[in-house]
Amino acid sequence: MPGTAEDSPGCGIGARGAGKHPRMRIVIGLLLSASLLFADLASAQTPRTGETSSPGGARLDGLPPPPMAPPPIFPSQLEDEEEVPRVGFSQGRFFLRDDDDVVRLYPGGRARTDVLWSPRAPDLDRNEGEGTLGPSFVVRRLRLELSGELFERIAFTLGAELGGQRIGETTYVGPDTPRVAPAQAHDGRIVPADVTLSYRFRPWLSVTVGQQNLPFSMSNRTREFATTFMERNLAIRGFAVPSPKDLGVVLWGDVLPEALLSYEAGVFNGDGSQRPFADDRADVVGRVFARPLAPLGEGLFWDELQIGMSARFGPRQQEDVDYDLPTIATNHGFVLWQPGYVDAVGRVTRVLPSGAENAIGGEVRVPVRFSDDSVLEVRGEAVRVVRRTREAIAGLEATNTERFGQLTGTSWYAEVSFWGCCGDQLVNGRPGTWRPYTVDPRGEAALARGPQVSLLAGGIHARYRGGARGDAGVAAPAGDGRLTVVQVGAGAQYWFGTNLRAAVNYFAYVAPGAGSASRNLIVVPDNLPATSRASGDGEVHHELGFRTAVTF
Repeated sequence: MPGTAEDSPGCGIGARGAGKHPRMRIVIGLLLSASLLFADLASAQTPRTGETSSPGGARLDGLPPPPMAPPPIFPSQLEDEEEVPRVGFSQGRFFLRDDDDVVRLYPGGRARTDVLWSPRAPDLDRNEGEGTLGPSFVVRRLRLELSGELFERIAFTLGAELGGQRIGETTYVGPDTPRVAPAQAHDGRIVPADVTLSYRFRPWLSVTVGQQNLPFSMSNRTREFATTFMERNLAIRGFAVPSPKDLGVVLWGDVLPEALLSYEAGVFNGDGSQRPFADDRADVVGRVFARPLAPLGEGLFWDELQIGMSARFGPRQQEDVDYDLPTIATNHGFVLWQPGYVDAVGRVTRVLPSGAENAIGGEVRVPVRFSDDSVLEVRGEAVRVVRRTREAIAGLEATNTERFGQLTGTSWYAEVSFWGCCGDQLVNGRPGTWRPYTVDPRGEAALARGPQVSLLAGGIHARYRGGARGDAGVAAPAGDGRLTVVQVGAGAQYWFGTNLRAAVNYFAYVAPGAGSASRNLIVVPDNLPATSRASGDGEVHHELGFRTAVTF
């Protein structure tokens, strides 16, 4: 058992050690004699048969009652041990538990099937992604997962999935680099999903180790099955947190009662879940969020209004990092910006991370309940990002750097959701609260269900300057420029708990001056060569998607 002399280093001394220290033997003998004496005294004071304590709790012999054992930090939900099933379904999850409620297991899985279409998009040439923007049916994600709780303090999740790669993930190789790179299960790559181990010391101090979503941004810390739209918005997924998961350790907890003030702070690999330990530097990431009005009133607005902020810092080593800066891609995987270009003499130039990466952002959530029980929820975030870079000729990344630069910009989004009075409201729960899975096996709460209608507006306003640092030369005009894109759209979905979900999403990506290096480095499909015509000067890309989702 933890804490006993047998398994605590330095706490036990055997005969061999006592023989070397005669004085120690004398001390041990005195301690043993004293313990026996106290044991005799205790037994002499034990009430004999028929003796009782007084109604106030003091023993009749005048001694105070012995102290009670302290309660567990996280007491079992089932202390009354009423008729509780050992196997069942509660709060949207399957569970198995032992008779003593020491071990709970939550087997689960996820499946996402999508119908995708880009209306009015041209049929691109083969090198740009021929046939990929037409109507298509895809399996977006397949995940198998096992979570559980042990001894009321330990929680774990083991997950693996198909379709877990980053949307728009490509390596720049020149003009033949694919422009359409969706994330889907059809590529056959099995990657780790959430793989975590958590230990709860106190409500205000817990630790989680493993692969998990970075504690940066309310959107990124909302679990995938509870997001408002089919995919996270472009501002967060495409720019602020391009690699949502990473390997690391996080300290987290609720500082004030009823989770009025919560924090998450951790150290991470920094290069994303698919590039473990690309260099020997780490990222420091943290987030704090609060519901400051809860003590001042009653009702949804007072209880759930939430504000917060996030911060991130981490360096990238020039000599070790040889992967591209993250692309910017739409929900369906069309790459709006590639981190590379062909210079004036025809050389393929790649843009790589090098140096510090900093980000800071704020978040707000405001839900309001009306007299007919319908709910209007408003969420929003804004993030400032600075990423230092270097440019290198393809094939010479390890030995040569052409110039040092940086990508700076701001991303933001605002979304509004309406939950009608004809169903349950806020079925997908409180956003941005990433905690180990747990359920109440008594299964008293019925699954909430209802429709949700949402609007979204967000954008990225950034600038890339390849020669911003040092005097190693001026970047070619094709490499430098502004990146401006705005995402606007709407979605409607029906929730049956978080287990079943049917959704339709429409988004337009608006990029003023798209395809013009002097105005905007963002490219929409109309700016690319098509099978039936030359490239055009369009500034808008449309995407329509339908999803059915199953989560357990």
